[in-house]
Amino acid sequence: VTLLLSVLNARPTGAWFDLAGFGTIAGLTVWATVSLESRYLCKLKPLELLGNSSYAIYLTHSFFTPGVVIVALKLAVTEPVVLITAATLLPCVLGCMAYKYVEAPITRVLRAKFDTAPHMKARSA
Repeated sequence: VTLLLSVLNARPTGAWFDLAGFGTIAGLTVWATVSLESRYLCKLKPLELLGNSSYAIYLTHSFFTPGVVIVALKLAVTEPVVLITAATLLPCVLGCMAYKYVEAPITRVLRAKFDTAPHMKARSA
């Protein structure tokens, strides 16, 4: 019903409708994605790398995205498709590199040094 009202642009207003309508749609979207994840998505290494790198991408995008725009404008590149593609892909690539060469090695060292759960090691062995 909510989806039909949204399509028809006859959407009632109010906090309860937003919570029920959009909350239901968001919940179903998350459920569908999670149900696909175990069957298909985990087998795709690029998506796994993007998922593992998501925090590094989040931390680095605010530095690299404006840089892409500044460089593109200095090179007189004003095509929106090129700007959007570069401003999306470059931070993702650099964030993945930051994860692979900085975050993952540091995490490995810290886990080896500070792992204080010997009972977990015994169970997994």
